[in-house]
Amino acid sequence: MPHAKRKQLVWGTLLAIALSIGLTLPTLNFGWFGDDYAHRRFILDHLQGVPSRVAFWNMFDWRELADRDRVDAGSLFGRLPWWAAPDFSFALLRPLSTISHFVDYWLWPEQPWLMHLHNIGLYAVIVALAGMLYRELFGASYWTLIATFLFAIDDAHVVSVAWIASRNTLLTAAWVLATVWFYVRSTVQRSQVTSWLTSVSLLCAHASSEGAIVAWAYLGAYALLVDTRTTAAKLKSLLPLIVVSSSWMAGSALLGYGVRGSQVYVDPRYAPGLFAELLPGRFFELLRSQLSVWPDLTQRWPNAWGTAATWACALYGSAIALVVVLCARTSVQIRFFALASVAALIPQCAAGSFARLLLLSGFGAHGVLAAIGASLSRQRATFVAYAIGTFLVHVCLALDSPRHAMAFSRMVHSSVSSAAASLPRGADLVVLSFPDYLRSVFVDLYRRELFMPGPSHMDVIGISPGRVHLTRNAVDSIELDAADGFLKEPSTLLVRTPADGFVVGQRFTVSQLGLEVLRVTEDGRPAALRLSGQHVADPSALWLRWDVEAQRFVRIRLPDAGAATWIESGEYDLR
Repeated sequence: MPHAKRKQLVWGTLLAIALSIGLTLPTLNFGWFGDDYAHRRFILDHLQGVPSRVAFWNMFDWRELADRDRVDAGSLFGRLPWWAAPDFSFALLRPLSTISHFVDYWLWPEQPWLMHLHNIGLYAVIVALAGMLYRELFGASYWTLIATFLFAIDDAHVVSVAWIASRNTLLTAAWVLATVWFYVRSTVQRSQVTSWLTSVSLLCAHASSEGAIVAWAYLGAYALLVDTRTTAAKLKSLLPLIVVSSSWMAGSALLGYGVRGSQVYVDPRYAPGLFAELLPGRFFELLRSQLSVWPDLTQRWPNAWGTAATWACALYGSAIALVVVLCARTSVQIRFFALASVAALIPQCAAGSFARLLLLSGFGAHGVLAAIGASLSRQRATFVAYAIGTFLVHVCLALDSPRHAMAFSRMVHSSVSSAAASLPRGADLVVLSFPDYLRSVFVDLYRRELFMPGPSHMDVIGISPGRVHLTRNAVDSIELDAADGFLKEPSTLLVRTPADGFVVGQRFTVSQLGLEVLRVTEDGRPAALRLSGQHVADPSALWLRWDVEAQRFVRIRLPDAGAATWIESGEYDLR
């Protein structure tokens, strides 16, 4: 390669890295958010020598939550709700990610901006690795720089960088890209050292998060479409990597790691049928977000702009799909990147359809865009139209979407903080009805970490966005009746599946209360509940409801025996 061209590639890659840093610098003042508070409590307790149920490197192991009366300050869930699936288990083996958080809290425990800087630095490394891998796949061409540039400014990546708790996503992406780069280099160099580094990188990716399995989307596509060696040679070089991945996946399962009893996080090892059922819908949502706008963001835009942007991105995505079909026969690069990016989305569907999951599939997607540009470059009019469309969509999203993503996250943080601050202090709290389970988890987490001292735990009896009829049928007994049933709100599926239905007469214990299911809906959700026990008769007990107008918790006094009232749960607004 001529020295001048090599110099241009180096400077172009450095410019892409600088752009990635510039676009994510506003996240420095984002502070702690959501899961960060659970991680912070877990790590600080370990650093301060507080006895813990698990080793310091095992922060994501929450299996002991099966004890419903245990409040775990180092867990996001705090204590499982009464409606959680009997077999619910949440345990993720992410030692490298945990250790990276420990480094933050060991060096700068009270400076979250430095933890965000850590994330930004990791993203810069990811962009550099992407540029190196694009160069291996495109060669020394300007299409390498275009692909790197598009990857660096991808608006979907901002959420991963902005959230400290998303460190596992960044680490996994870095190690997966390093794995693929080492593998591609090893096919050319035939170096034993490079082959060994490939296996080490893949092991580190698995130790960062379960998303490391995405590496096989790129390894498989490369072996199938790009690698020109014999089948035997390909299998020989892939065999050590197969051993690493299969050993990690099987070993972690034997040790009990994984997720069970959830329809939000679906582990294909334990629920293959449920994963297959959810795959089409989640895949479509992730694919749409890859070349479009994160759907939650368009809800915060003015109607006309949000609608126009959604339609423009949909048309653009459809055009890209059409060009891929038409040009794939003549371009191995288009075939490779298209197959790898689509295959990379499949394992991501196990964790939902969130924009922060698009880092690794984004590498393939932006490779497709550059490969299409290279294929169309000889057709001047078509190429100009394509280049303008690509520029408008991706640069406009890069300039505008991060601002909305940050604003949306700040609104969530502010509303949760406000709700947590409205909780009274005293004995354990019992919330009779609340519209959103996941936000109730965050409210309880924020209350424990930001507004101590206070009650040791908040129990939510019913999740319902509608009206609930409350009847005091005895001094020590009340009944709650929701016309449309409880647990219809989607986030309740974080700790259960629709298959975990309820039956009349089923009984549970919630803190000092006995709970009985009196009526169920046609799809097996509880519709009427009875709470009984001396706690009901205790005049000092704290019973709460959600005030729709004020968007805060307020205390409710139970009606006299034989009387009834209504509880209006309403909606949870972001104000």
